[in-house]
Amino acid sequence: MTNASTEHDPLPLIQAHRGASKDCPENSLAAFREAARQGARWIEFDVRLSADEIPVTCHDASLERTGNNPVIIREHPATAIVGQDIGHVFDHSFRNEPLPSLQETIRLFAELGLQGNIEIKSISSPAEEELSAIAVCECIRTHWPDDKPLPLISSFHWGCLKKISDIMPELRLGYLVEELPDDWKEKAAAINSYAIHPWHEPLTADQVRSIREEGYKVAVYTVNDTARAHALLDMGVDSIITDVPAVMLESLSSRT
Repeated sequence: MTNASTEHDPLPLIQAHRGASKDCPENSLAAFREAARQGARWIEFDVRLSADEIPVTCHDASLERTGNNPVIIREHPATAIVGQDIGHVFDHSFRNEPLPSLQETIRLFAELGLQGNIEIKSISSPAEEELSAIAVCECIRTHWPDDKPLPLISSFHWGCLKKISDIMPELRLGYLVEELPDDWKEKAAAINSYAIHPWHEPLTADQVRSIREEGYKVAVYTVNDTARAHALLDMGVDSIITDVPAVMLESLSSRT
């Protein structure tokens, strides 16, 4: 597959954060399957590069937290990382749940009819930003189904998003921020961003209004309290990223 569809799905009310990550090991195929079973159609998940610049589906720089394994992902080839057990620390019933590559994640999403919000994780330098952007774009170009709407790409690393906007402008971008910086308008415009993804706690209604007035969608992370989710939607937020998709879908069903 070489020419992915340039069509886009609208931003959803709910995105499952790292899959159904309260019920399954985060960023695992099991978590993605469970999120789909619970009714989520969009999954937010993380990728970072191995030593041989293969994108793998993992949040942390190492597998210490999720796999009780000190291995540093960027220091080893994908063949030594993909398939590592990321399940047993979560619960013994998930023992031998394998860490997936981005390619494997895309394959599962195609099978289940899922859409993706791919967050590109920690990058130590501008060179790393460029390498990450190139590797993720190449994986999408090669493996994303031609007949499916393209995923959204998000990152805290503006330079990485800028590189993606240059080499694959058909991808929608989500500019991730903890708090809305003073220069967010300039940065969002420079990458032709589709959405701003702020942390929900410091976010104000005035900030949401300002973002939407500039023509951007608003997706907030990580919201597990239903009352807070309703309040955010009342403020004008478009999409809630949550660890508990089933709970959120049930509570917010009246808004769909």
